[in-house]
Amino acid sequence: MTEADADMPEQTQILYAEDDADYGAAIAEFMQVHGLKMKIVLDMPSVMAEITTRPPQVLVLDQYLKGHDASTDLGRLRQFFNGPILMLSGNTDIVDRVICLETGADDFIVKTASPREVLARLRVALRRAGDYPIRKPPETEVVHEVTRVRNEDVTIGDFILRFNRLILTYKGETCCTLTPAECDMLWRLMSNVGVLIDRDSATKDILGRRFESGQRNIDNLISRLRTKIENGGGVMHVQTIRNRGYIFDGFGTP
Repeated sequence: MTEADADMPEQTQILYAEDDADYGAAIAEFMQVHGLKMKIVLDMPSVMAEITTRPPQVLVLDQYLKGHDASTDLGRLRQFFNGPILMLSGNTDIVDRVICLETGADDFIVKTASPREVLARLRVALRRAGDYPIRKPPETEVVHEVTRVRNEDVTIGDFILRFNRLILTYKGETCCTLTPAECDMLWRLMSNVGVLIDRDSATKDILGRRFESGQRNIDNLISRLRTKIENGGGVMHVQTIRNRGYIFDGFGTP
């Protein structure tokens, strides 16, 4: 081993996002007894920080983290992480399980499963992890000839989108906090003022799925953004271009 290799941090074997401290500690202790190393984080911003700086071999997500549905972030996670993703959740709804598997998860484990079953499934995921090349975070993104450095803050007037902090500020104060999907959509809009954002591409890039007729996922996402920004004292000017996409004209004040 070279001196440079010795200075490199060891790759996290299993990254587990779980906000139930007792349950997370019990699972991690059981895995450690059986030779698996598990690092626990409490929320999605911590997950994003980990996978963009030191990707684990396997990512395990509790579906609901501090009231936030982590399944809505699977599309965005897949932009940065190419390894196995396992959902470990108390949710037994079959529809939610299928949606998770269709939008980026490799497995869905209900928390009523025994620790030994969780161990077995993790070992399968770890065996598969070697087949996934580590995906580096994209450095740039091009939308209709407009190029920006990925993950950078974006400023329009007194509004600043703090991308890595998942917040929008107005005159230095937090206007609203955002989910990763909301932040990703707002980043695209603010980075391309006056430029058409293609609806189909946005659906695929942000939500990790193909757009299908009748879907309102992206429309609902923009609606939530409007509500949050209005509650924070601003106005979000977005034109919907029928069957094509969206054009952001900037912010205003009431």
